[in-house]
Amino acid sequence: EPKLRMIGEEGMHSKRYVTRITNDDREEEMDDNLQLVDDYIGTLKNIALDMGDTITKQTKKLDVISKKTEDGITRVDASNKRTQNLLRK
Repeated sequence: EPKLRMIGEEGMHSKRYVTRITNDDREEEMDDNLQLVDDYIGTLKNIALDMGDTITKQTKKLDVISKKTEDGITRVDASNKRTQNLLRK
């Protein structure tokens, strides 16, 4: 189950990306765009972390299923041998 990971305030300018030289609208727009890119990268990071957690949990479940399957195969093989022995008598 995915969970929300918060690493700061989304959409808030927590840092400046563009060094102000002219203090015009273009610098502000570049800074805003870079902030959006940073937000998107943060979101992708959180998605990747959630996917990693999910994969880890599913791997553990698959290990349990694999072990149970191996145990089941062993029991079926033993039953088949007993059945073959009974049929030979």
